Formats: sequence, C-alpha cells, structure tokens
Amino acid sequence: TTKSTNTTTKMTNGLRVLGTAGPKKAAKAAASTGKSARYYPADDVPKAKHSRSKKQNAPKIRASFTPGTVVILLSGRFRGKRVVCLKALDSGLLLVTGPYKINGVPLRRV
Repeated sequence: TTKSTNTTTKMTNGLRVLGTAGPKKAAKAAASTGKSARYYPADDVPKAKHSRSKKQNAPKIRASFTPGTVVILLSGRFRGKRVVCLKALDSGLLLVTGPYKINGVPLRRV
C-alpha cells in the first residue's frame, strides 16, 4: 500500500521499501485528489524571446558570372587560382571548380 500520494512501496527480499514518485506522478495524484501539487519545478521554464533582427537577403550576383566563366579566387586557401564558375547558388554563393585534375581546386562554394 502507499503511505501518501507521492510515495510508492516495493517489496524487495520480503522487505517493504518506500520510495518517492516522480514529478509527473505527483502532479497527477494531486490533481485526482483535488489537492495542489507538492512538487514544483526548481527553475522557471524559459520563454522564447522575441527576435528583432531582420532576415537578410542573399547578395546579388554579378550578371557576368555565368556558368563556364573563368574567375580568379581572391581569398581563401586557393587564392590566385583560376577556376571555372559552374552555378550561382540561391544562398548568394558561386559553385566553382578547378577542374580538380588540372589545378587541384575541388568543387567549392565561394
């Protein structure tokens, strides 16, 4: 049997062991008996904060960057390399390649 609403008993090796129930069981038991719950969370549940920042649009890509155009990378590991522009991505980046077999530049988003 149980002694109070949020304690449970277990039989172990012929001995009765009292234990406490978790917060869900305590709240459920209190709700069924009409009493207020004895368990309250230690911390308040954080509420999502309103963001004031606006979503930035992707930068515009020059009209001269068409697939097949040879461009020179100005920064990064492959700076100074001439690469071939493959595609303008929706994020505002360019998909370029060396080709890898010729100058060692793999497919990269630049």
